[in-house]
Amino acid sequence: MAASDQFYQPGDVLYEGKPFMRVIKKDMWGKICSCCFSRHYESRLKFCKACGIMKYCGKDCQKTDWQYHKFECGVLRRCCDNSWPNFSQLLGNIILKINKRNWKTISEKVLNENVSFDDFQISKQVREENSPEHFSYSVFASNVKTLLIAYIGEENVPDEIQFSDLLGKVLSNHVLCRQDISASIYIG
Repeated sequence: MAASDQFYQPGDVLYEGKPFMRVIKKDMWGKICSCCFSRHYESRLKFCKACGIMKYCGKDCQKTDWQYHKFECGVLRRCCDNSWPNFSQLLGNIILKINKRNWKTISEKVLNENVSFDDFQISKQVREENSPEHFSYSVFASNVKTLLIAYIGEENVPDEIQFSDLLGKVLSNHVLCRQDISASIYIG
């Protein structure tokens, strides 16, 4: 982003955006509203009628969350094992959202500049093929790919080059949010 002559004070909000994709940690499913993350008595939260897994405070929260939930709604039951990592779910939902489009061109406007997936950097250690981190990354990538095939189906998993690039970018740029309740990725 371009440099600015503006001065900021502690607490100033510089940019506020919504995530490109986010997922809720599995151990929080049914305990919080999947949209606003409010903790209610479980009996007050209402299940999504389509998947019967995610819960919401009401129709407004469910409607608002549909921009994220629509990609996972039909496949959530495939990751019902309690050990399922939410990173794999996040990556799978991103792949489903992109739906075979050129993900490098997907962008958002941030402070008068377009920022895209292609602008994401990949950790230097992951890129260096002889580093121990690269070997660990290769094992991790293989495990994630196996989980993705089970979650979104082999037909939806990108080719090896695109998968590796997308995995590196998401791994290096995703964030944990709200007391480790969810994982998200922001383009801008």
